[in-house]
Amino acid sequence: MISDRLASALDTFIPDAIRVTRTPGLTFAIADSSGLAYSRAFGMADLGTPTVMRRDHVIRAGSISKLVVAAAVLQLHDRGHLRIDAPISDYTDLVATNPRDQTRVTAYHLLTHTSGLRWDTNDASLTAPLPLHEHLQQGLRSPRGREYGGRGARWTAPTGQFQYSNFGFGMLGQLVATTNPDGLSFSDYVAREIFGPLALRSTSIPAPTAPGEDESCRATGYGVFGSWGVPCPPIHSAVYPGAGLLTTAEDCVKFLAALFLPDHSHYGALVQPSSILTMVNQHVTTLVEDQVYGFGLGVAMGDLDSPNAWIGIGGQYPFGWCSFARVYPHHGVAVVAMSNAFDMARWFQPPSRTAAGLSAEFVARWLSGEIYDRPGSWSSRSAYAAGLLFGDRICGLLNADGPLRHDTIVAMAAGARPLHADRTTWDAEAFARGAATATAAAPDPVAIRTLVDLQTGRLDLDLQALAWGASTAAFPAPMPFWADAQGEQDHHLPHLDLYGGEVRGGTAV
Repeated sequence: MISDRLASALDTFIPDAIRVTRTPGLTFAIADSSGLAYSRAFGMADLGTPTVMRRDHVIRAGSISKLVVAAAVLQLHDRGHLRIDAPISDYTDLVATNPRDQTRVTAYHLLTHTSGLRWDTNDASLTAPLPLHEHLQQGLRSPRGREYGGRGARWTAPTGQFQYSNFGFGMLGQLVATTNPDGLSFSDYVAREIFGPLALRSTSIPAPTAPGEDESCRATGYGVFGSWGVPCPPIHSAVYPGAGLLTTAEDCVKFLAALFLPDHSHYGALVQPSSILTMVNQHVTTLVEDQVYGFGLGVAMGDLDSPNAWIGIGGQYPFGWCSFARVYPHHGVAVVAMSNAFDMARWFQPPSRTAAGLSAEFVARWLSGEIYDRPGSWSSRSAYAAGLLFGDRICGLLNADGPLRHDTIVAMAAGARPLHADRTTWDAEAFARGAATATAAAPDPVAIRTLVDLQTGRLDLDLQALAWGASTAAFPAPMPFWADAQGEQDHHLPHLDLYGGEVRGGTAV
């Protein structure tokens, strides 16, 4: 069960996270093997009306849909209606052959994003798109992709190379519709066979309709531009099986727990355990914004060498929604965080810069032993963190000669001024305390890192860094470029072999 202390910490962390990341609202749920353990809603579902976010507000979950597609495909595989290693053209009239190597595309290729289809968006439409089968046929006949008027090729890699394809998951949706014995549409099949057994009453992957569809209980999605949020118009995805999931955090976390928590009462009910094992195995890896991700069958994974290893997926939908669904196997919990914000400066919404991602990661960090005890107000904690970082930079990074005296620190704290209109206050005493604390540990980077890691508000320090404009939520002390550079002058530089020398103590000999 989730402890009261963790629940209380989330209740205070998440409001700060949505404020720092300029997120209108967020719903958050945790489940363990016994069922739903935590569920809350924060912020606003609509800024115009205004409407407070509720737990039953429906969010566009984007690529979390792919977990549903994968479960449906593997379910049909378990029941003998298809083989994931057989070409999909054995079951459908979709002729999918990678022209780069003439490989006939299988469900396995599509589930692992290794078919050779291009990195794509979501085949968007502002009106009702073509029916799924017709759209896929049209797309496969075209040698070009869709983005920016079709400037890129449809097939851009040999089979086996990872390239994230929403179009490919649309093809899997058609495979489900073609191979299920009752001839159900994809939407009807997952409603009956995936959502129905779990009683997920607020969840669906409907075929897109024209504007004017029923949007009651749906949160408004916002494209975020700094401190402004612009409501996004209805954008439909023609390849909706892998992008069109509508759900609540509570429904989604129940699905996630039933699929991936071995001690859950529904584990194995949707997909056989042997197929789940295949699903969560790492079949391919990729690098996204300097972060290594593994991919199984329709599912991503990360931090596999740590206690906070996770399996799941991020779900973003243009241009107003960002969510994360993760299972932390070592901790025995499933976590879903869903928000109605989309950072318009980016396409990929990294977890370390989004309220949904930071909140999901908070749970794992807490359960792995990180302490989160935040005394004082946000302004006091921000000033303390600023002092800590200034002390690190002067006495650690620069290792400046001469002591950073108390009167100097006091003068720095007293001289702080807001750069622009800012409703927060400044706590000079907290700044001075932070600077003195860092100064006492400097210049040893190990001592500084230990100091930062043992802070009772380390999770808060990371959030403070993001609020200051850091590229990721990680408190930047000590500075790794210098703190982790050890013995670089003694490294062998292979190119010097061409000149008949080697490096010893920085000198070629």
